[in-house]
Parts: sequence; structure tokens; C-alpha cells
Amino acid sequence: MYSKHIQLIENYLCPGCVAGSDTTCGQFDFKFNTCNSHVCGTSNFVSSFALGLPKGFNRFSEDGRILVYESIQEQDDDFSFDIFNLPVWVTQYENDVIARVVSPRTAKINTIVIADTNVNDIIIHNSARDTSVSLDNFDFKPLILNNDIISMMD
Repeated sequence: MYSKHIQLIENYLCPGCVAGSDTTCGQFDFKFNTCNSHVCGTSNFVSSFALGLPKGFNRFSEDGRILVYESIQEQDDDFSFDIFNLPVWVTQYENDVIARVVSPRTAKINTIVIADTNVNDIIIHNSARDTSVSLDNFDFKPLILNNDIISMMD
């Protein structure tokens, strides 16, 4: 078990979790870069949200997951940002990068946290930008980087 993963899970997933407020809850089950026992316990009767994530990234998709990575290399080894995983919203939060990632082929929206990374290190592959033309009917937000809107078409 990686101590950085534990720290990230306790910072971003555990607050407001039904199972407990830290990884000593007795339900902690680390697999596939997340806690499989995590259940967002806070709801506004429309959807659940994670208290540990900043506003805008805290809405929890029923099918999606909150994934944590020690480094951008670990994230890239798991999956690349490409036409199958589009980072549509990225922000720097303290020393970590948080991104909302849409998978058009599975219709899942995941939130990922990459520790000790600069937001400028997140690379959007050309293939992701090129396919945005064919996704006219897909409702996604433009990439927001340091409070500047960057068109996916640039």
C-alpha cells in the first residue's frame, strides 16, 4: 500500500463518506486507484457529492469514480488522455491537480486527483482536440485552465 494513496484518499474521498472519516474505518478497500467501499454520504436530493473535493469537482457520478494517483506517470500508465478519456476541466488545488474526465464511449465521468503535479503538466493529445468536431451532440464543457477557457478546437 502506498502512503501517498492513503493520504490522497483521506484528503479527497473520506470526508463525508458513509463508511468513515478516514482509512481506519474498517471498510477501506484500495483497488484500482480508489477506495471501492467509498460512498458519498452527502446529498442535495439531486445527486451525491464528495465533501473533500473542491466545488465543481465534487459532484459524484453514479457510474463514475474518484481515482487517485501518486504522479502523472502513474496516471498515464493507467490510462492516457486521448479520444477515449477527455479531460474537460482541470484545476490546480493546493499541490495536486484535479480533473474531470469524460469517457464518451462508456458515458462515464470520472474525477481524478494527481498528487504533486502542476496543472501545466497535463497534456491534451491532438487526437482529443481533433475529435471534438465530431462530438457536436455531446454536451461537454470547455477545458478551463487557471481560470482561462481554452477551446478544445485550438
